Amino acid sequence: MTRGLFVETLTLAALFCATTSADDATAAPSVVRLTKFLELPDAHGVGGPIGGSHGKTMILAGGANFPDGPPWSVSGRAAGKKVWHDRTYWLQPGMSKLSKGPRLPYPLAYAPAVSTPHGVYVLGGETWSEEEGNHDVAEVLRIRFDARREGLVVERNGLPPLPRPCSYHAAGLVGSTVFVAASFRRDDMSRLLDEAALWSLDLAAPVQNRRWVVRPPWPGPPRHKMAAAVTRGPSGTSGERFYLVSGSTWFENDKGEHDLSRFRYFDDAYAFDPAANEWTTLARLPRLPESREIDTSGYTFDTARRAWTKRTSKPARDGVRPSFDDAPRPAAAASAVGGDGLVLVLSRSTGRYVTMDVRDRPPFPRELLAYDVDEDRWSVAGRMPTAVVTTTLFAWNGRNVLASGEVRPGVRTRSIWTFPRVAREPPGRPGGGSR
Repeated sequence: MTRGLFVETLTLAALFCATTSADDATAAPSVVRLTKFLELPDAHGVGGPIGGSHGKTMILAGGANFPDGPPWSVSGRAAGKKVWHDRTYWLQPGMSKLSKGPRLPYPLAYAPAVSTPHGVYVLGGETWSEEEGNHDVAEVLRIRFDARREGLVVERNGLPPLPRPCSYHAAGLVGSTVFVAASFRRDDMSRLLDEAALWSLDLAAPVQNRRWVVRPPWPGPPRHKMAAAVTRGPSGTSGERFYLVSGSTWFENDKGEHDLSRFRYFDDAYAFDPAANEWTTLARLPRLPESREIDTSGYTFDTARRAWTKRTSKPARDGVRPSFDDAPRPAAAASAVGGDGLVLVLSRSTGRYVTMDVRDRPPFPRELLAYDVDEDRWSVAGRMPTAVVTTTLFAWNGRNVLASGEVRPGVRTRSIWTFPRVAREPPGRPGGGSR
């Protein structure tokens, strides 16, 4: 079996050999085969890329990175500045590399997208301009492949604008209905995300009647950077659900600066039933032992503030890392995909080392988690070859695609991976069961 750029071959039937309680997770055999097959034509990769598919066409767009250097000083050189991009690319089966498409009307990143037979709808996101700096937008773009032109077409106002500008939000398609979950400041005095919203729009409605409908927000705190997926509800119920997992929120001090010690990272999860118009609270994310090698020797941990601070003298021994193993592990900025009553969550940002200097923060955790909607349980479902957050995950050509993203704070990857659709292995197959 090939190693390195590949994860070992896994079967979803093996997932249920080691399910978890709501409070704990035990290691299970791997459940997906993650294969690197392309690279983004950007030497640095991007965070917050936009991705989807239109028919047999893979579509990638936008994203942000630090092309002039990392976001910290190196050998006296100033920290690199963040750049937002307006590039688009496309790929069809049989092509060996991505083809360039038209540019977006403005640079754009951190926008969810939904793939439909009519094209990929890009829902809001974060842009940048000389006049306003980085800011959120409400416009919905549509990117589609035009066979007559043999290329992409980017259309403005593909749907009515979102009720409010937003970024780092989540979206999914249940049947013909688009769902968007987002959070905002309630007003200019807010120091954190303190208002949540869920909107829906039915693409089956006549164009002139399409509008965003306000739905009840999830019962947990407002947040951004949540993972979202769509799959069926528990056995005995009908219809698909919109699943929302984890997320985080920031906090500003009196000076309007981010206070990293007061950022919150969430370990909860919810499912929205469109037919009943209500949310169900799911099992919390599991406890997981720390599997990363993390150098904390230059820091001490303030348990009262839950923050790391730089040491002023050399420690007598290597840094003492506090044990986070007794608490569920958040999964902010993760990606998720659903299928056959399972929700697979790839990598995550836990927030546990966010108060360190950016250059000292560790890579993100590599574990994959799987949620079983019938059992209301989480399982460890293997490990990624490289942990990636703030990325894009979508279905294309019968497989899932995970494109570019952030591998550690401030550092992107240009790699593009694929893995099979999420599905349970039928009973009687090798490794299968009769659950």
